[in-house]
Amino acid sequence: MMNQTRLEELFALYYNRTATPAQIAELMALLEHAPPETLEMLILQNGEKLADTDDVIARNNADNILQQILRSEPAPVQRRYWRPYAIAAAVSGLLLGAAYLWLHNRQQSVTAPVQVVAADMAPGKEHATLTLGDASVIALDTATNGLMRLQGNAAVRMVNKQLVYTGHGNGDVTWNTISTGRGNHYSLVLSDGTRVWLNAASSLRFPAAFTGKERAVEVSGEAYFEVARDAGRPFRVQLAGHHEITVLGTSFNVHAYNDEDYTATTLVSGCVKINNHLLRPGQQARTGSADNIAITYEDTEQAIAWKNGYFWFEDVSIHVLMKQIARWYDVEVRFEGNITEDGFSGRISRDLPLSKVLQILSLNDIHFKINGRQVTVMP
Repeated sequence: MMNQTRLEELFALYYNRTATPAQIAELMALLEHAPPETLEMLILQNGEKLADTDDVIARNNADNILQQILRSEPAPVQRRYWRPYAIAAAVSGLLLGAAYLWLHNRQQSVTAPVQVVAADMAPGKEHATLTLGDASVIALDTATNGLMRLQGNAAVRMVNKQLVYTGHGNGDVTWNTISTGRGNHYSLVLSDGTRVWLNAASSLRFPAAFTGKERAVEVSGEAYFEVARDAGRPFRVQLAGHHEITVLGTSFNVHAYNDEDYTATTLVSGCVKINNHLLRPGQQARTGSADNIAITYEDTEQAIAWKNGYFWFEDVSIHVLMKQIARWYDVEVRFEGNITEDGFSGRISRDLPLSKVLQILSLNDIHFKINGRQVTVMP
């Protein structure tokens, strides 16, 4: 699904003449997949800003002006934020078309930074598999709205493509597991009203209905929780490495992939406790292999950017960055040659095809080759 919020944000930057070359590239890639009425709506919303400009771009001048705007690349993006880039001319719908043609021709040139040997990879989709207490498995992308299964006092329903549990426990615990796999994401509502979003290559093990004096679940991968408040029954999240998060009612993000050497819990609102350490909103608890916990203040929007449809990198090496790319597009990544270890910072829509994301990253003169489900990163 098109990330409308990100598209509007980039379009506004473009009209305000503050978009960076990387943001322009992302905007053109998003517009390639946007319906005509969306483009018309964006132009109407932002069009009044054109009245403040001195010139309106004529069709025969659009491409020349675009070349002026983009002919000088910014400083390599891995060393600092993609810096603001003042656009030297007014923008219009005509310039958007010229920009896309320029990007398309650039990608197809001999020195194209992204080579697509086989088919391009589409972004992740909304899909998961549900394993019930009797070991039966349901593919959720084909499930229809309505009652799917009864498990004791718990009912499992599909409501507007979202998995919803209702009911109360009767003493017996029936465990279910939902798994997204690489290239997928999903969300569900637990029987207590808690909402959970799962990122790619993640799983959640939970009771069909909560019983007893606490609500306990297990997470692998990445998940965002909006926990229903119940002062009499704390909510507990068990992570890999035996770390445990205790909650009463709050919103937080958990990053706990098995192929990472750390776990991170970021509190958005409320209060949580991880291994006897209390977190305040805006704080992140990061644990390493030695079980030590470091608590810092972090940008919560960055922590949950994946849920809102973005990749958001802050001084991240290409090796770490490509782990996110690999999970989201379900590809294998290999490295050739002497690849820079300097950090990348920036934000990119997760709605883009893989080649478009790599094209934006290649502004740092890193090259990529897509061959089926294998991506090669080269200097």
